Amino acid sequence: MEIFERIRAVFQKTKRLESDGIEISLLQRSPERYSRERLQAAMQRAWKRKIDPQTFLAVTTQGGALLKVDSAYITMLHTQDRLEADEYVAGSMPGWAGHNGTARIGYKAVGGIAPGAERENLYGFLGLFCAEVLDKNIAGIYFLDERVFVPNHPLVVERLRTGTPYHPAALTSLTQGGLVRQTASAASTRSGRR
Repeated sequence: MEIFERIRAVFQKTKRLESDGIEISLLQRSPERYSRERLQAAMQRAWKRKIDPQTFLAVTTQGGALLKVDSAYITMLHTQDRLEADEYVAGSMPGWAGHNGTARIGYKAVGGIAPGAERENLYGFLGLFCAEVLDKNIAGIYFLDERVFVPNHPLVVERLRTGTPYHPAALTSLTQGGLVRQTASAASTRSGRR
């Protein structure tokens, strides 16, 4: 698969960089722990592979889960807490982002993750998985390093399911202005109004 080709170099890095990983927080309206079965089903849908007990599986722990994808380990930490104030710019949490728990998906690379294309490739890869666990209980997604909040919206899920690289800030444009207005304009064109 092309997505695995793009991400393989990140998994095998050895040079040390400033940022040692990434964290994506799913903002849960009600705290929820995901079962191994649910995580493995999401992995299979996201990355189009069958579970393999050696190279492709999820293992749940008391506080979360560990996903193994080839030689990479992706962590998931469940909390029953809101984001801490030091994790985002004070006053920047949008009203729609109200939550009472988080599922924090993280990946730390030996040597770190370079900004730019390498980091965006990893976001594209993990975005595939996020799209498959998003449901009505998830208010949105928070990208810790970039300090970006993105609402759980069908256009965001559709974009995540492409698996193509992205910068988290680009996802906000899907629900602010641009595509929302474009969608409304397309709807008025279909109904014969312009």
